[in-house]
Amino acid sequence: YFVKNWPSLCLLAKIEGETVACVVSKAEVENSQLVAGETCYRGYIAMLAVNNTYRRSGIGTALVCRSIERMRAMGCAEVILETETTNTIALSLYEKLGFARDER
Repeated sequence: YFVKNWPSLCLLAKIEGETVACVVSKAEVENSQLVAGETCYRGYIAMLAVNNTYRRSGIGTALVCRSIERMRAMGCAEVILETETTNTIALSLYEKLGFARDER
């Protein structure tokens, strides 16, 4: 679904031909954010996965940043994501990138 509809927001990282990480994202119209007739978009990061061997090497950060850059270029006013509260490594990564926690 994501790859078909937002291929530019679904990225792979390869090292010597081996896929070592991916990020899957989308950008959709945000109806509640319409301003003066302009269309506003909201980005969503659905998944980030990094092979255990390559964690803490910066690959995940690079993929998320590239995805966010592309979402901004598409006109996204904000980017959201979800992760388990027990996933402290992911929470740390996203907080370093400026995301705020909103526990629900």
